[in-house]
Amino acid sequence: MSATEQKELKQNQQEALDTEKRSMGVDFQQLLEKSIDGWYWIVLCAAIALGVAYLYLKKTPDTYQVQSSILIKDESNDVFKDQGALNSRSSFSSVFSVANNFSTEMDIIASRTLIRKVVEKLDLYVTQRRTDPYRPVDLYNDSPIKVWMSPAEAEKLERATLRINLNVNGSLDITTRPEGAKDDVTKHYPKLPVMFPTKAGIISITRVDSVPLKENMEITASVYAPSIMAGTYKRRLGVVQTNKESFITSLTLNDTRPERAIVFINALVEAYNADANEDKNQIAERTDEFINNRIVLISSELGNTESTLAEFKKNAGLTDLKSDAARALTGRSEYERALAQNETQLHLIQFLHSHVKSNIRKNDVYPSSIGIENDHGLMAMINEYNKAVIERNRLARNSSERNPVIANTDVQLQQMRDNIETTLASLEEGATISKTKLEEELGGFMGTIERTPEDEKQYLSITRQRDFQSQLYLLLLQKREENAIKLAATANNGRIIEEPEAVSVVAPRRAVTMLIALIIGLAVPIGIFYLLLLLAVKVSGRGDIKRITDLPVIGDIPFNKKSKKQRAIVVQENKNNIMDEAFRGLRTNIQFMLHGDTGKVIMFTSAISGEGKSTIAGNLAASYAFLGKKVVIVGLDIRKPGLNKVFHISTRLGGISQYLADPEGQDLMELVQQSDVSPNLYILPGGVVPPNPTELLSQRSLDDAINKLKQEFDVIILDTAPIGMVSDSQVISRVADMTIIVVRQNYSYKNSLFMVDDMARDKVLPNVGLVFNAVNIEKRRGYGYGYGHGYGYGYGHGYGYGHAYGYGYGQTEEKKKGLFGMFKSLF
Repeated sequence: MSATEQKELKQNQQEALDTEKRSMGVDFQQLLEKSIDGWYWIVLCAAIALGVAYLYLKKTPDTYQVQSSILIKDESNDVFKDQGALNSRSSFSSVFSVANNFSTEMDIIASRTLIRKVVEKLDLYVTQRRTDPYRPVDLYNDSPIKVWMSPAEAEKLERATLRINLNVNGSLDITTRPEGAKDDVTKHYPKLPVMFPTKAGIISITRVDSVPLKENMEITASVYAPSIMAGTYKRRLGVVQTNKESFITSLTLNDTRPERAIVFINALVEAYNADANEDKNQIAERTDEFINNRIVLISSELGNTESTLAEFKKNAGLTDLKSDAARALTGRSEYERALAQNETQLHLIQFLHSHVKSNIRKNDVYPSSIGIENDHGLMAMINEYNKAVIERNRLARNSSERNPVIANTDVQLQQMRDNIETTLASLEEGATISKTKLEEELGGFMGTIERTPEDEKQYLSITRQRDFQSQLYLLLLQKREENAIKLAATANNGRIIEEPEAVSVVAPRRAVTMLIALIIGLAVPIGIFYLLLLLAVKVSGRGDIKRITDLPVIGDIPFNKKSKKQRAIVVQENKNNIMDEAFRGLRTNIQFMLHGDTGKVIMFTSAISGEGKSTIAGNLAASYAFLGKKVVIVGLDIRKPGLNKVFHISTRLGGISQYLADPEGQDLMELVQQSDVSPNLYILPGGVVPPNPTELLSQRSLDDAINKLKQEFDVIILDTAPIGMVSDSQVISRVADMTIIVVRQNYSYKNSLFMVDDMARDKVLPNVGLVFNAVNIEKRRGYGYGYGHGYGYGYGHGYGYGHAYGYGYGQTEEKKKGLFGMFKSLF
């Protein structure tokens, strides 16, 4: 790889490193230091958050979860008990697989329609709460009054709220806000009961004698529309299958009053069973109706026949039949009995067929088990049809007629009705044919008794008709009893196997709430600290410097809170206070970087004005002077001289600007003044501000002046202009052996460090070191001494001196009191 390629690679790597530094966010250590400094804010926010959480828990009533388990019976395996019926009607099995399944039953239990029935039955659409200093108290079953409104009227009202002030003497004041009104209206009632009128109806308020009234009470009564309250209970109700292989359903309900939830679940199961039993009893009720109608008709016919027989015997004078007539009739008696049975079956078939044809209610059940023999599966078809109708009607109550399942079921039911009518017609035709054959056989026997008197034949005909009607009447009575037993023995669909009970408090979760509040209380201030660090544009600590540049920090100068009352030069001879030690450390590190005594010229500058470079340069010069070095400090910030303020020199005195303007006619050493700080400290001020400072500093005369000073002094300190504002310092850097850039805490901008880093890397400034000025020692984490390249020493965290004071330059600040002072000290 060529030298050019290596240079380009190195340059690219450096650019990538710079880009990474410039895109850095906030590191964990910096955030931790900020959080430790602001610990009192974190504690305060955490205490506030916990206090708010405590008040929330104090005002929020406990919500209990009430749980119960019910067994839902599965009748799908009993739908086709007759295998023959199953084979003949396999096309209808899909109807039952959709309608009669476990998930459908769970949906019915949780349906809004069923829940609304329970809400209306238990008056749950009316709530009462007592006003409490901490939280409202639900008065379910504990209220001294009963507030009621009919469900139909409440549905129109949607919601009404009454504030009732109930007095011990029985009087009460009702406050409400009429619709459209801006103000509340209060009405006084001397005694109970009260009929309170509303736009939808009457709200009645009556006394509950079982609950004593010991003191005046303020009660808030709310009347909701039952549909709205049903939706509320539906959202709070949980219906879950406990096991995929079982038919046990778990019902859960969350409520602030567990006894109300227990009553609700019991009433819900009861309403579910009532609806299911009503559907099941439709078949038995329709069968009972059919049998009773036939009994009335047959009873009337049998009475007419008995009357006809009695009248015939009376007119014919018959009391007994001759024995030979009985023997003559023995042969035909068998056919007559067969014919009577045939006619009975034919009448039953005709009755049922007539009922089916005349049934105007399309989705209604048919009577079954009426005594038809050899029905070729007719009764099984009717039973199957009835169950399908019941399931169809149950689905229709909880769904729309346009539901695809209901439409498909209607098609299947129509096919079943057609099959039933076809079977009935076939049975009727077969019975008719059998009757004709029996009558033909009976006619043969009738020929053998032609000599039987006509009266006897008429008597036998009437008797036969009476026997037929009596047999049919007894059969219908028997079937009615069987149907009554079936109606009384209907079993519930759901059975509670675990009684409802409150299992736990589900809200509020006190430990979780307090934990969340604590987390929020800690996260909010820490998050604010993070945002402040992320958005901070000024240097807040050594960590910011280390993340931006690799230049060594060769000194930390503490912040002086009393700088207004003290002189700028605070370094004293043979003293060991914190400022003396700070500048001794700075002086030692400078000597390391200058490699002993090989370099004499130290240039002080900063990015912007006000960072304290002149004051630090003056104190460093004094420190060298106390060491026994002959030192001169030169004010090369000739645009805005700062040494005059530091050493209290008149601005009218001449300085280096005069020498630079006329090096031949001006003696440089005449412009140098001895300082009153130390006999070894000399000052060469900036002098009169020239119109062309950059041109003066660029002339050879500056090099000559520095060379002359090197001959007379051991250390030369140059106080120059800020590098971020003018180019004077870059021009002066040619005569300097070392450049010290002053960075002031919470004053210097981070972007200025990028500029300094670029200048140092591009060799614009020689041998660059940083001095961190105005360091707040009260927040001294991360500010101990110790500098890169092996330079430095340390005094622990607080430099080893004092706790409550420090010195700094270029900055003055008065101590703030109270909470505002705490906040400002943090940020």
